[in-house]
Amino acid sequence: MKKILLIVFFNLGIAALSIQSFSHEKISDWIQKPFQISAEEKRLKDWILYEKFILNMEIPKLEPFPQGNISKNYLDQMLLTIVKNTPKVIESNNNNIKILNSINFISPEFKEIKALEIEALSIQNQLMQVNIVDYYRQHKTTQSYLQEPVLKVSAKLQYLLQQSAIQNLNYLKVLSFKKDRRLKHIDPNQLHDWIYYLEFHHQQNPRDPTWDTRKILQEMSSRTTYDDQLLLKTYQSQNFKTVHYQKIQKLNILAVQSNLSLFSDFSKPQNIQQAAVQLKKLNQVLETNEFKDGMEITKKIGELEQQAHQEMIQKLENSFI
Repeated sequence: MKKILLIVFFNLGIAALSIQSFSHEKISDWIQKPFQISAEEKRLKDWILYEKFILNMEIPKLEPFPQGNISKNYLDQMLLTIVKNTPKVIESNNNNIKILNSINFISPEFKEIKALEIEALSIQNQLMQVNIVDYYRQHKTTQSYLQEPVLKVSAKLQYLLQQSAIQNLNYLKVLSFKKDRRLKHIDPNQLHDWIYYLEFHHQQNPRDPTWDTRKILQEMSSRTTYDDQLLLKTYQSQNFKTVHYQKIQKLNILAVQSNLSLFSDFSKPQNIQQAAVQLKKLNQVLETNEFKDGMEITKKIGELEQQAHQEMIQKLENSFI
């Protein structure tokens, strides 16, 4: 009996020594491991929070610009409108910075995105304060200023956002394929169309991490009718499953067809005389009902895109956060 007790105590002693050999950190990690969030989950949660911020960010109520022909009186009225609106923009930017500071992002990507967003808003406020508000107070006019400091920060910001969005959309596709329980309350067809449409948008508008004014102007001026024809074929070949995105598809087709009809005769001017002729022709096009109808189509597309995106972000927030 004593021998058995000795063996039991001996084994208990070995067990105790074995437990003590683990560091406190290892034991803590072992306990917490089932509750740790993967990098993909962190990025997805942060992306949902950021998209919610963008959808709900404060937009200032600005006074409309005056209507009429360009004249000295018109320009004076426009100047006063800009001066009145600028403090409202600055105030909204400051409020959005406060909101951003209150959001606790957990992924490295969105901690950097948050810092860049705040930096861009702060630089924009500083430029407007110095060149519009303060300058007008002293000289009763404003001075022009370069937007490059803001655009450089925004370019990197938009590039990181796009890369994150693409990764998150791919991750959501994996979760959908695995029939993740958190997606059970979301219509799979709606999720499919939303993911596909966003991916298509990113493919059509790839972001560059560095701002290059000359390169961007060259790309804009090099766009041809052939590019619109290819885009039209792409829109026509899309296969959406929901009525909402089928409606967006039809409107996108109408918008591209409108552009082809209105601007098919335009080409890159080779000299000043050609540029003057095309400018006159452009002003005539802008006055047509067809152009105004095209603008209404574009506006409707934006509204439908916003509605679908807002609804999906809300559902993802309910599922993942």
